[in-house]
Amino acid sequence: MLYGITWLLLIEVVGFATFVIFLSIFRTIPDKGYSISKPLGIICLSLATWLLSISKIIPATEITTILFFIGLIICSLIIGAFRANTLKQIVRNNWRIISLTELTFLLTYLIFFSIRYFDPGINHTEQPMDFAFLNSSARTIIGQPLDPWFYGDTISYYYFGYWIFGTLSKISLIPTVATYNLSLVAIPAMTASSIFALTSIFLKFSRLKFDFLTISCSVFASLTAVFMGNLQGFLEFLRINSIGSSSFWQRVCIDGMQNPVINTIDSWRPTEFWWWFRSSRIINYFGPACEGQGFDYTINEFPFFSYLLGDLHPHVMVTPFLLAFIYIAYDLSKKDLTKPLGIIYWLEVALAGVMLGCVSFISMWTAPICIAIIFGVYGLHWLSNTTVNPIKLAQSISLVFVIGGLVLLPYLSSFQSDIDGLAKTQYQTSITHGFVIWGPLLILSIPKIVSTFWTTPISTAWKYHVSISFAVVSIPWMIRFLIPEANINSDGPGMIGFAFPVTIFCFISTLTLLTLTAREGLSDRSLVLSLFSLSMFLILIPELFYVGDVYGNRMNTVFKLYYPAWILLSICGSYSAYYWLAGYIRPQKFLKYIYTFIASIIILCAFYYPPAATMTKLNESNISGFKNSSVKPTDLEVLALDYAKQNISLNQGILESVGEWDSSGFISRNTGIPNLVNWPGHESQWRNSDPAIYQRAADVETIYSTEDLAQAKSLLEKYDISFIYVGDLEMNRYTSTQLGKFQSLGTLVFGNIGSVAIFEIDR
Repeated sequence: MLYGITWLLLIEVVGFATFVIFLSIFRTIPDKGYSISKPLGIICLSLATWLLSISKIIPATEITTILFFIGLIICSLIIGAFRANTLKQIVRNNWRIISLTELTFLLTYLIFFSIRYFDPGINHTEQPMDFAFLNSSARTIIGQPLDPWFYGDTISYYYFGYWIFGTLSKISLIPTVATYNLSLVAIPAMTASSIFALTSIFLKFSRLKFDFLTISCSVFASLTAVFMGNLQGFLEFLRINSIGSSSFWQRVCIDGMQNPVINTIDSWRPTEFWWWFRSSRIINYFGPACEGQGFDYTINEFPFFSYLLGDLHPHVMVTPFLLAFIYIAYDLSKKDLTKPLGIIYWLEVALAGVMLGCVSFISMWTAPICIAIIFGVYGLHWLSNTTVNPIKLAQSISLVFVIGGLVLLPYLSSFQSDIDGLAKTQYQTSITHGFVIWGPLLILSIPKIVSTFWTTPISTAWKYHVSISFAVVSIPWMIRFLIPEANINSDGPGMIGFAFPVTIFCFISTLTLLTLTAREGLSDRSLVLSLFSLSMFLILIPELFYVGDVYGNRMNTVFKLYYPAWILLSICGSYSAYYWLAGYIRPQKFLKYIYTFIASIIILCAFYYPPAATMTKLNESNISGFKNSSVKPTDLEVLALDYAKQNISLNQGILESVGEWDSSGFISRNTGIPNLVNWPGHESQWRNSDPAIYQRAADVETIYSTEDLAQAKSLLEKYDISFIYVGDLEMNRYTSTQLGKFQSLGTLVFGNIGSVAIFEIDR
């Protein structure tokens, strides 16, 4: 509990200090940057410590990091003292949106803190990988963090998200075993508050009166982004109650749900082990009768699933920082580029560049999204006012990209990738699976998109706008056309069911966006239309092509593009709901009542998933804040970790047995100390299938299993390994004779023979 309070206070202090420092930047937005001050401040601190570390001038120790934090506070105090009256006036004039944004943050923080408190285990799926990267980042003080599972090399993965929360761990002096879970509390809290503020800004939040509908729809945007699930959860409810025939479930055709249950259960929620996990594995093709093997395995994670699962992945960590970038881009869209541009404008452009580099560093998949947003903002500037000096536009775009590139350059210099080009998508998403995932968000968004399209007068430049819109939506189709034919199947759902409607929505949204912008300038509704078009574009891409990698299918592309699309549609859906409920969209009364009723039912069904999945997950948890656990480290293992942290440096390395998706790498994952190699399948993804990975794995097996002292010693000298760990996993895999040879190769520095032990190799 104390850790949770400390973590909260740290984020609050960073946020308020950043808010004071950047007061002069965000002049046109009601909350003056308050809603993004927390992620913005965290980024600034983390980037400073990272630049210090890679410069190798001064170690980025805990003391140094804390000094940066103190420096941030001192700067804010100085600026606050000089601008006290301005600060008071801003708070006085905008207290409603600031207080509601803060309330959204605190309530979301409390909810997810409760979830993580009851289920804090870091022991399944890819949590060990995330924890290893977090520990390595938190303990690195010079250079880039070392790969905990590939001794002698740096992490070949976009690790800046781990560095960010490792930096907060250093400042707060909270152990990483706690900050791992606290990060999964802060991320949804910052996401919810940022989305609340962005939506309220788009809806023209009034600082003079309490606008209940605006506030409600802004809160609803946060709920749909952070707490809502897809429709798989409600389908599970129908299934456990034997609702639906065999043919119905075959048409739904979700893995593990192809047939109705035989015996119903007396429960308001499913009780099958990890049933909630299926919500992220909906899209697949099992043949026309839904009886074959899966041919199109994909991952369609959404925010609440990720927070509940507990994987601290880059696509999860990047969300609040991506929203901060969108916020800055929004503010830039409000600048009058026909007037002389002062230093404040160029500082904000530079800040956008810093955020572009940092957001891309957290997750490289967001880089093209941010680039599209920047081009979109300045392209719409040009469309709304052709008197804008194109040199100013070019200078602004160039400055953003140059600074973003400079931020990324040190990281990219050592980055390896397994990307091998683009490939055509072999199977498309069925309309059923598309609706199960996107139905709730689309049914909210469509009324405003369609009504705006229908009521916007045709401009005299309609041919020009139609041509541009057609060109935009044709880009992914043309890319697919230009990719050489390779293993394209004629069976499966096909293009008409899901890809074609998404294309139509993207087209009419883009066309309306261009028409409106040309007529009335760069308005807020134009910007919401641009968010909708971008989300449709992201959903459409994996229907046509995917980024080639070691998986050889579109799984990763769906995974990485659906996630930001969910966030963007949460804003669009709530914006549309406001106009629907306020009566600005006026279909026939009968049609409005029917649509409202259907949409309400679908939304309620989508909100069934979070409580049902949460209760199931907490009951399944084998580790919590209130009970002992068989998966918790033993007292001797905890002492081994303490010894390793205090006596083994990150540069020395340790030998541990190799595994994948298991408990291997106990020391490395909990301390960041690199072992020779582990999780080779994952390392192969990060290191472009480097053959040295599996050679190392074979050598580790030889070192542990051989009874030839000379052979074991030769391999240890080859890799310059200083320590060997023997734990439960090693004792279960190898005989006492095989493990006993380490007494002859080194000195027992911790533990006992036949139990948990650490040997230091004699040199």
